Amino acid sequence: MREIWLRFLSGPDIDTLGLTDDEIVAAVEDVVAAHGRGQTVFEPRVHLVPDNGGAGHFNVLRGHLSGPGAVSGIKVVGDFHQNWQRGLPSEMGLLTLYDPETGAPRAVLDATLITACRTGAMTAVGARFLARPDSRVLGHAGSRGTAFWNVTLLDQLFGLDEIRVTSARPESREAFAEQLRAVTDTPVRVTGSVAEAFDGADILVEATRLTEPAPLLHPGLVRPGALVDHRSVLLHQEIGLAGERLGAAAVPVPPRGKRDRVGLDRLVQLLVGLPQGGGRAEAV
Repeated sequence: MREIWLRFLSGPDIDTLGLTDDEIVAAVEDVVAAHGRGQTVFEPRVHLVPDNGGAGHFNVLRGHLSGPGAVSGIKVVGDFHQNWQRGLPSEMGLLTLYDPETGAPRAVLDATLITACRTGAMTAVGARFLARPDSRVLGHAGSRGTAFWNVTLLDQLFGLDEIRVTSARPESREAFAEQLRAVTDTPVRVTGSVAEAFDGADILVEATRLTEPAPLLHPGLVRPGALVDHRSVLLHQEIGLAGERLGAAAVPVPPRGKRDRVGLDRLVQLLVGLPQGGGRAEAV
């Protein structure tokens, strides 16, 4: 029986790789384009919800990449929104990689940083193809781990003139702003509300943790031609209504469970030039 060797990469191991922003965005863009060419298997996420009084849950994500270096993978990411009280990230993950020909495990990786920067890179890739090239003002709601990568990768891509940030807790939005100021010369303004952060911005990113529906968007906040990138399941109906009232094109947001695939399919149509139902969106 042949021996099976596993490669293990801890969080510090991944940090020492020194991946650049350009490398991260390029890797994600390449995989999105591969999906458009039919070279991936992209399955909807499933959830494991422990009996923990609502403290959090696990997202289980599964995917496969064909071609040279083909690999299959399963990532489990915990989403525990009160972890800040324990000095822990709200999202921590573990990624396992497998040989798709034999099923043999190849590697086990700490996926906390991978999850955060991949999410930010998807935000950047989407904005590269959907936002106006002259977008200069970013409004960002939410300060969890992925927020840093959302903002910094967009800043690098567009050369922003202003970054506005907000979150539910004053201490978290102030700390987030200081984290950003340490890595960018772009002015970072902390706002006390989502409305103030979003009002008239060119790119609006909603990465909050809504526990009940809230009207974060309305026509008075979203300027024609702005890009809206939202993450909250509870906001999707408001997005559709806002797009309709604005009289601008909006990506239709389907029910939960189908959102990831539909949003990605629209983006890959732009990346690989596949026929699609409409032109470049004026507002998304």
